Amino acid sequence: MKGSLYSVSDKAMFDAINQSKVTNSELKDIFLSRGIIVSHETKREKLARYFSLFPHSYQDYKRLADILGTNTRREKNTSTTVNRIVDKDVIETVAAGLVSDLEHFGATCTIEESEKNSISIKVEYREFNYSNSEFKQISNKEAVISIEINEENLIIRHPQNKTVEEWKSLYISKLESELEEEVETTNINLSNTTDHEVVTRFFNELINGIDGYKLYDVTDVYVYHPEEKHLDEDEDEDEDENDFENPELGTHISKASLKGQNVLRSEELLQLYKKGFYISKIVWRSKSEKLDDELYEFEAQFSDAENKDYFSYLVKGFYSYKGSGEYVKGRKSLTSIQERELTKKVETAAHNALKKVME
Repeated sequence: MKGSLYSVSDKAMFDAINQSKVTNSELKDIFLSRGIIVSHETKREKLARYFSLFPHSYQDYKRLADILGTNTRREKNTSTTVNRIVDKDVIETVAAGLVSDLEHFGATCTIEESEKNSISIKVEYREFNYSNSEFKQISNKEAVISIEINEENLIIRHPQNKTVEEWKSLYISKLESELEEEVETTNINLSNTTDHEVVTRFFNELINGIDGYKLYDVTDVYVYHPEEKHLDEDEDEDEDENDFENPELGTHISKASLKGQNVLRSEELLQLYKKGFYISKIVWRSKSEKLDDELYEFEAQFSDAENKDYFSYLVKGFYSYKGSGEYVKGRKSLTSIQERELTKKVETAAHNALKKVME
């Protein structure tokens, strides 16, 4: 069995069983798997100490890891445009090559034809985080890499995280090998922009530019202010130290966030703009321009706030209309079809916003 050669310490086993997340019923099942029936009156600490003395198998680890494992949150989406026409046969061949590589490292993959001119690579994989406790180091995750073929280009959509970004880069590398030429790619970023007003204007254009939807309110705004570099990093290190005076100790606030209603119009945010802050992340709600009373919630951000790069977005869900101008407090999930359609609208709005601010 892949991944079966793993052993945790007695201390880790003891701590795991003592956690309240392990229910009494689950604790009884753990002991029953060893042929031991436990009493209701036996204290958990005593049971944990007793069980931790046993030789432990991978199945013991897996059982507790499944109970205590980290819950993965929905990840934001991102996209990369390959500025070249590519035949579907080539796309499928390269996808098969990527799947072969990923399966070699233990991932489970399937290739599906989601629409006439697009395919999806569904990947189930494990992600390790050794900074967590031993029973929370493994997260079971799933990613869908969607590849859409258009008349002029190729669009690759995927969850934004470091692992899937590497897979996307590997796919493009394999595509170049198959085509025997380099391909030009485009991502949504403002890395070459130093004007903080341009970055903020990009987000304003985005939230007002979703086709068929009208901005209702902005609830969360995260702003960033990069620290100015006073010295050139390439300056000669041997230069006389007396030529420089030590700067006075001061403070620099690089991040701030505002939550509430009509945040974009708040005086606090306007003051931050004047100090050089720009928007790095925003959460807003929009209504359909049709006869639809539901309120849809979106989120977009530059994950690398300092360099204005790694743009990602998420359709978080919707709020049903309750009446008298009020909405229910609980957010509901969208269907997969609704989510896919709205995600594409946000993506298109982001590209249009980028063109406008860079004109």
